[in-house]
Amino acid sequence: MNWNDLKKPFDVKSIGVRVGAVSPDRTRGIPMLYISARDVMDRLDEVAGPENWEFDCELLHCNSDTVAVRGVLTVHGVTRCDVGEAATETEPFKSAVSDALKRCAVHFGIGRYLYSVPSKWYPLDQNGRFIDQERIVQELHNAAINGSNGSIANETSTQNMSPKPAQTNMSTIRQQETIEKLRQQLFSDRPEMWQDFMEHTINRYCKTVNLTKSEASSLISAMLKMLTENSDDDDDYPPAGDIPGDDPFM
Repeated sequence: MNWNDLKKPFDVKSIGVRVGAVSPDRTRGIPMLYISARDVMDRLDEVAGPENWEFDCELLHCNSDTVAVRGVLTVHGVTRCDVGEAATETEPFKSAVSDALKRCAVHFGIGRYLYSVPSKWYPLDQNGRFIDQERIVQELHNAAINGSNGSIANETSTQNMSPKPAQTNMSTIRQQETIEKLRQQLFSDRPEMWQDFMEHTINRYCKTVNLTKSEASSLISAMLKMLTENSDDDDDYPPAGDIPGDDPFM
């Protein structure tokens, strides 16, 4: 088996899109591209063979707001784990399991190139959907492939196991406080978008305390840019005193 075959781009017809961050006036949104759990299973069957991979999961918690499961994906004896979450909807456990499978698959490089999609604002219709959605998907999918350059085909399997960042150079308390403040301003009314935004910005989702300084700076920059781009009135900008510390990036 060639591990790099797992990382090949998908046909654009398989790519879905959902609205990530939304402007305050609800007229623009940032697209998030995704593949389905079935696409992941088809890729694993095609590359590894149906007899050479397995996926298991266990329930972590279930409350009135969310369901979380821990997924374990093993491919040719190599195992990676991740957590899937879903809001309490019609089939929350099924959605959480699908989410966990896709997150585990990213550790093997499946669909990871989609995180290279540039953050761009596109107009929304009155129903909160993207106008000319097919064109947007095609444009961003091409950008994701080009943005990955040769990494999709050239990275080795050991480079695609998504190791955790070293426990040095971790984010400061000041950065963590800044991120929390900005998160409340931007995502308090749509918490489900925060995870998508973090993954889109730094290619992973984690607790704020587990961010590196570089990741924290990237998140702060992206959130401040969102506030600036979507405010027509200077009074809507976060007052300087609302951002902890003199330099939120440190």
